[in-house]
Amino acid sequence: MLGTQGIYGKAAGLCVVLSCVLVVSVFKSARARQTNIGMSKVALYVDSVIASEWPPGVISEREDALSVSESIVAHFHAIGYHFARVDSVSLSGNAVYLTRGIRATVASLRLSGVEVLDELLVRSQLRLKAGTALDMTVLEEDIRRLLDLYAGVGHHMAEVILETLHPAAGSQTAFDVQLVVEEGPVVVLSGLELPGAVRTRARYAADVAGVRPGAFRHADLRPFADRLRSTGLFRRVGDPFLTVFPDSTATLSIPVEEAPPGTFDLVLGYLPGRGSGSSGQIVGSGHLRLVNVFGFGRSVGLQLDRRPGQVSSAEARVSDPRIAGLPVRIEASFQGYQQDSTYSSRAWTLEAGYQLSRGFEISARYSKELTRPGQAGLRMRGGSQRIARADIAFRGIVARVSRIDDPINPRKGFRVETVIERGDKRDSRRTVMPSGDTTRVSSTLRQERFRMNARVFIPTFRRQTVLIGLDALVLLSKAFDESDLFRVGGANSLRGYDEDQFRSNTAIRGIFEYRVLVDPSSFVFLFFDLGYLESPGLLGGIASKDWLMGFGLGMQFETAVGIVNTTYAMNDRDGPTNGRLHVGLSFGL
Repeated sequence: MLGTQGIYGKAAGLCVVLSCVLVVSVFKSARARQTNIGMSKVALYVDSVIASEWPPGVISEREDALSVSESIVAHFHAIGYHFARVDSVSLSGNAVYLTRGIRATVASLRLSGVEVLDELLVRSQLRLKAGTALDMTVLEEDIRRLLDLYAGVGHHMAEVILETLHPAAGSQTAFDVQLVVEEGPVVVLSGLELPGAVRTRARYAADVAGVRPGAFRHADLRPFADRLRSTGLFRRVGDPFLTVFPDSTATLSIPVEEAPPGTFDLVLGYLPGRGSGSSGQIVGSGHLRLVNVFGFGRSVGLQLDRRPGQVSSAEARVSDPRIAGLPVRIEASFQGYQQDSTYSSRAWTLEAGYQLSRGFEISARYSKELTRPGQAGLRMRGGSQRIARADIAFRGIVARVSRIDDPINPRKGFRVETVIERGDKRDSRRTVMPSGDTTRVSSTLRQERFRMNARVFIPTFRRQTVLIGLDALVLLSKAFDESDLFRVGGANSLRGYDEDQFRSNTAIRGIFEYRVLVDPSSFVFLFFDLGYLESPGLLGGIASKDWLMGFGLGMQFETAVGIVNTTYAMNDRDGPTNGRLHVGLSFGL
């Protein structure tokens, strides 16, 4: 008997195995048939009516009806149809037939464990209430909001647990829900970590990001990353995350990829000849900038410019963004300008700024400027020396606001810089008297300067944006000298004209650019500049006012050696064949 039972048992086991193999074979055959008919979209019938919308999160393309039926049922259970069931699955028609049943509701919602916060405040965060549908996706969102609420008061270890979910007394479609809150202790932040950083000091990054040791009462961590991103010291700033340890201490981590420690910008321009038979000329500038020196965000810059004719300029700048960990920026700079043998000027500037909030700074500014005439400047013109020997000290305030989404290739936001200065100019020059004798005359006069640079970025279509800008330069004075005036024209002031082609006491430029963004560092654009210039009559000359237009196209793109920026600018007077070409290359060191 034992042997016979063993034989029958083995036979029965073999039959079960063969049956499983047969079922699997039939299933694979059905899926193979589905593959042969092209894996068309699964049709869903709900209560005998074809669904107009497919359940979100459920793959309907390139899948067969049998494989997605379980996901469909889970979706309807999650949104409150707890009695939903699949009636049938058609493999040949690639369709699922489902009956939803009655939607479950919430009979009561109880909360326990709420002590740190007011229970009314906690309940106000819940969309799931008595009488509403028992939608589990809504419950998940409610729990996330509660966790954010507790994180905002420092309880990052808080947990919200679905303790019970059972049918209410006397009802089969209404459920009692009970949530238990385990608030946990207040999390204490010990510091900031920068995974991927090599040069940047954590102490400086913490000051910039606004990270302070102590109770960490922040639910949204993104502002900390945004503050680091706005410095421009990082090529990439990742999503921040909080690591909480069992002893309720935590560290905030922000993954970063540092930008190169320095850049060298080389800009070359070709300016066509102005007269018949005259040849064009090459102008250019080189700008060396060291950033994040010693890991504390300091910068050092040196710029040399070669302008048309025998004109050159140089600028050196040193800046420290935070003094003693405070949001105080100190910057010192020197500017030198030499215009052939006409005159030379030098300016020393010291600026101290206080950051009132992220992207908003107010600064105090002091500059000492000297002008010395050369041999050509000492010549008499209109009964007076062409260029006066002058000393002037300007005092002023600077306001800077920046709210852009990307410091390298912005798509939306704005930035504005405004400088207001006042100074007393003391000058002396030789003047011809009515008697014909020459005497030296000294004078002191008040001068006021206003400068503004504004840019607004407005996104249009996907990966496209419009740039609208305004530049204004205004000098107020009872008398003007050639060395006082603003030099206007060229790639950075009025495109389509020669570098420093115009001298004005009032220069206003409106800018319109349409950009198509190619990648995080590259874009192509069309531009239009409209300028208004006022020039005083110097030494008996005639004052003038003029409107000027410049337009063209350009691109910026990233290469293996750096970022290349090129523009071709024209104006309405010289024609399209006499455009100004500028090519810039920014090398990472």
